Amino acid sequence: MSIKCFESVTEAVRHLKSNLPEDIHEAVFLMYYEDRDSFFVSDDTDDLEKQIDEDFYSWGYDGDNPEEHAAKYKIWSYVQNENKDKWPVLYRDYKRTSLSKQHLRGKANAAGEVIASFSVSKY
Repeated sequence: MSIKCFESVTEAVRHLKSNLPEDIHEAVFLMYYEDRDSFFVSDDTDDLEKQIDEDFYSWGYDGDNPEEHAAKYKIWSYVQNENKDKWPVLYRDYKRTSLSKQHLRGKANAAGEVIASFSVSKY
């Protein structure tokens, strides 16, 4: 599943719920971006990271540093129930969800970082 964008939580949750029963996903994520009131669903954290990165650069920073920008995203991870049995420490804060009897829901976090880039020019 590639990342999908929704304008309402109802549409996003409906899409999420339709994808949860499939056992092909290790995890499915629901991400909310409060500045644009947008919702995203994906099974790949790389897609979510690209979206956060794109929002940061395409909106002209909005005066945010990367950490402040990342804090504007709320992310929930949906995983199979069996993960809590296999790795209880990792999934101790995950709870049952009304969207699926086979899945648990927990919080995921976005973090921003500054990366230095240097160039040398002979001109």
